[in-house]
Amino acid sequence: MLDRAAHRLSLREQELTLTSTEFRLLEFFLMHPGRAYSREQLLEEVWGQQHYVSPRTVDVHVRRLREQIESQPDDPQYLTTVRGFGYRFELPPQNLNLQPNSICRLGANGNQQDAALATIQKSG
Repeated sequence: MLDRAAHRLSLREQELTLTSTEFRLLEFFLMHPGRAYSREQLLEEVWGQQHYVSPRTVDVHVRRLREQIESQPDDPQYLTTVRGFGYRFELPPQNLNLQPNSICRLGANGNQQDAALATIQKSG
């Protein structure tokens, strides 16, 4: 469960420790499942206007996220590589558990947008 307000991630009832950037990256992927993003797109969306980061920074953060959420980080099921392009977050139906309390409100100053944040359950 990704708890946006508390800035926490629980996986199979165990809280994981993520850096602020890893949290934002995972949150972004959960809000856009199944869509492929280039490293440059991810830098723009997650890192914003920080000019001192390189596209390879994305690779480092993706690797760290995989180590936290994947049962086999070297053969990922969720955070997959799109060869020659970037990354995609896959949500296999058998491993996806959307819950009503996973819904959060995004936006500020009255501009609200619904987004479903998923509970990832590691297989086996």
